[in-house]
Amino acid sequence: MRVLSTLVFLFFSHLLISQNKGFSIGDKPSWVNDISYSNTKPTTGASQYLLYDQQVNFELSESYTHRAIRLLSAEGVQSFSDLSISYDPAYEQLILHEVKVHRDGAAINKVEPDEVKVLENENRMDRYIYDGSVTMVINLKDIRKGDILEYSYTLKGKNEAFPNHDFAYEQLRQRVRFDKYYNRVISNSKRPLTLKVGNGGAKPIAKTYKGNQKEYIWDEESVEPLLSDDNVPRWYNPYPWAELSSFSTWQQVTEACRPHYDFNSGSPFMLLKESGIDIVHDDSEWTN
Repeated sequence: MRVLSTLVFLFFSHLLISQNKGFSIGDKPSWVNDISYSNTKPTTGASQYLLYDQQVNFELSESYTHRAIRLLSAEGVQSFSDLSISYDPAYEQLILHEVKVHRDGAAINKVEPDEVKVLENENRMDRYIYDGSVTMVINLKDIRKGDILEYSYTLKGKNEAFPNHDFAYEQLRQRVRFDKYYNRVISNSKRPLTLKVGNGGAKPIAKTYKGNQKEYIWDEESVEPLLSDDNVPRWYNPYPWAELSSFSTWQQVTEACRPHYDFNSGSPFMLLKESGIDIVHDDSEWTN
């Protein structure tokens, strides 16, 4: 019976891959550090982040995400009843590793192939932004108060709008508490990274990784939340942050972005040509 169940699961997994370009189910990458979490005492609120684990490898163009969240109330259960992951199949692959619920000492698999859907994003069409991204959605049936939801996945691929540069922005505190916070960035062997921190952000542990690569690690316990006023201006950021970038000057940023702008359009807005960058209405909201 177990062999038959495995064959059925593999069949439907293959069917999902063929129907949903860029999505698959597989093992986590070998370069990822295994990070565990403790079953700490429940706190108050709707949910409790037991683990925030984020690892990026610029050499392989892979980004690994791993979370563990305790659901403390009906509101928490409702908030996590659907697991959504957005990606752009034009240059990204989504590899889902696991989605499981820990309850009464048992781990319950929640990756049911017929419950996985890949939907086109329409939430920004009213702003005339068509970026080609999609969202994988899993409806998590039978999750309960007290459950611990754990999931992990990898996004593989590089936005070819900036083929020769790497950059990452890390917000080191959030509006929620993290019992365990782990953030790791591995540089490309051909492109060293420049580090900058702000708003009192902690510097990472930096060490050599495989020859001329470097890895930067933030590893903290009991990271308290930072609450800010909802009415502050958009440009104001009260959170500690860190930037890692292969750009060393603003001139390099300008030269990398210039090919994606049409300066002869006659438009008062900075419209972008076809590229991996979103088309936006003004120059204050562009993202990569």
